[in-house]
Amino acid sequence: MSLVFLYFYGKAIQGAFSFHKIEKAENPNYKPTPKWFYYAGMPALVIFVSLMGIGLMSMTGVMPSTEVQSGVEMSKKSKDTLIANKIVTADDNILYFYSSGFTSVLEGGSVLTEDRVILYLHDEKQELKVYQLYFDDIASIELIQMGNFMNDSVYQVNSHQPDAWLQLALSAENRKDVVFIEALRRKIQESTP
Repeated sequence: MSLVFLYFYGKAIQGAFSFHKIEKAENPNYKPTPKWFYYAGMPALVIFVSLMGIGLMSMTGVMPSTEVQSGVEMSKKSKDTLIANKIVTADDNILYFYSSGFTSVLEGGSVLTEDRVILYLHDEKQELKVYQLYFDDIASIELIQMGNFMNDSVYQVNSHQPDAWLQLALSAENRKDVVFIEALRRKIQESTP
């Protein structure tokens, strides 16, 4: 779809140049476009098209989504990547998922399944590490840093053991970080006898 858009957008630009060429030849009072317009307009156009391209790629699953997704919204490609890298199993029912990666979901992320919360990231040796806490092992959840449109929210999920905890970074976009954490809290309550 983006390629079709870019094709017609290119044709529109080509048409605009052709129109101005004809207008210049036919109209003796023709005034050319000021040079400052080109110097200001071209960088703005490049930035706009780049941002639109990144947005389209994140919406179509080529790049990881910028917000927390439900398991239903998650792309099959992302789920297959998590399974192939043993972050989740094929039998896991993913309730919510967020990847903090820019080009790949494997750069890091958080997963909420029916029975546990998972954090995966790369260590200092660039090896993929997977950490998880089952719901009955979780003692509390606390907000460490409130997110905004630029930064992720950070939540600490504490275990009953003092040295076992996870810090989840979740996108605050559309307040879906709160949706993820509230679902986690409900699951913890359900697992408590």
